[in-house]
Amino acid sequence: MERKHHPYWVNYSSTGDGKVFGARGSVLTPIQHHTGYTVYTVGGYGVRKQVRGHRFVWECHYGAIPDDKMINHKNGDKSDNRLCNLELVTCQENVIHAWKVLGRECKLRGENSPSAKITEEQAKQIIRLCKEGVTNKEIGEIFNINPKHVSLIRHNRRWCHLPR
Repeated sequence: MERKHHPYWVNYSSTGDGKVFGARGSVLTPIQHHTGYTVYTVGGYGVRKQVRGHRFVWECHYGAIPDDKMINHKNGDKSDNRLCNLELVTCQENVIHAWKVLGRECKLRGENSPSAKITEEQAKQIIRLCKEGVTNKEIGEIFNINPKHVSLIRHNRRWCHLPR
């Protein structure tokens, strides 16, 4: 399979089957990131950097990825970096693909989240108090949470699945 060089990391290349080659021509072994993506360490110009495999392979074959686009894994396998499994999409298209095609959903929200500091009932009370004009500091003292957390709830950044 034909190897194509990366437009920036010119000493590195990849093939359409997702293999990445180093400066000396050998196949690089990827690091498995905790997010499920493969990561490669590349270097040049006095800099070493970790790059995600799917982005690297795409850039080798098609060039730079526009700022408003991202790479989607069609089969949902984040470690499958074959060109036939990669596509250029918008963020919205990527989310729709994850939900509709792959059937993924966020199950750890609200009280089910391990980082939850309050219950759903308390979140509803906080939303009500925000509507009544109570300050973040006052609400934070009532529920023993940081006023910044109250602000996130007030501005629909946390507990956003609850009705307002």
